[in-house]
Amino acid sequence: MAEECPVPGEVDHWVIDYCLWINESDDLSQPGVQECYKAEKKQASGMSSCKAKQHFKRKICEVHAYYDDSFNIKSCLADVEFQGPTVSNGGYKKPAIKNYSN
Repeated sequence: MAEECPVPGEVDHWVIDYCLWINESDDLSQPGVQECYKAEKKQASGMSSCKAKQHFKRKICEVHAYYDDSFNIKSCLADVEFQGPTVSNGGYKKPAIKNYSN
């Protein structure tokens, strides 16, 4: 029996969340997000699923630490509940567009 991975979710979802965060976007169709996704997905293909999820969780924690000096990467990595919206939603959810027309 395979050992359970401590990082939940799907690799694709971690890659998407990472690319959205580094591009400061919530739009998967944005060109920078698409370029990031293709490059990072290629990198992830050489890793086991668990190693890839751990890798992208670390990268997301590092992004947070870059912008917030008080953010603790070790605590972030140990927090089983820390995950991006794509991971927690079980997939990418396009942001709703509010209709402000009369």
